[in-house]
Amino acid sequence: MRLGHARLNVDPETVGKIIRRSLHLDSKLGKMTIDALLDMALPPSAKPSES
Repeated sequence: MRLGHARLNVDPETVGKIIRRSLHLDSKLGKMTIDALLDMALPPSAKPSES
């Protein structure tokens, strides 16, 4: 998370979206399971905004 933000100048929300998308495509876990785990693991700044 910090690498993407600090070195690549990418905001945490975008890094979180990229992680989610990658796991949704590559994991055999269900989308809801992945999202629940990431919601627990990622900082609030990496969570998707309510739009």
